[in-house]
Amino acid sequence: MRNLTGKHLKKLGGHADLAGTVDYAVTQQWSLAVFNNPGNFDGFIYMSRHLNTEIAVLLFDRAKPKVQLATVSSLMGTSGFAAAARMFGIVGM
Repeated sequence: MRNLTGKHLKKLGGHADLAGTVDYAVTQQWSLAVFNNPGNFDGFIYMSRHLNTEIAVLLFDRAKPKVQLATVSSLMGTSGFAAAARMFGIVGM
């Protein structure tokens, strides 16, 4: 897993636009660069654009054999969903 936050991102020449931009052309270029890296990373972590105090995770398809799904449940039925919906202003559920 490649870390694309804080000092790690800065060392690679990146900055907050990776998570703060609405221009997906920029983020797709970073994603492709990490995907094609000889390190063969399964994905990367980055700062969430919607909650910039938390990290988000991107996994490439090649990580699929390493990931197991414990359960399948409706997101709306998940503990904490109502609080998260209020915090982010999600309506119409």
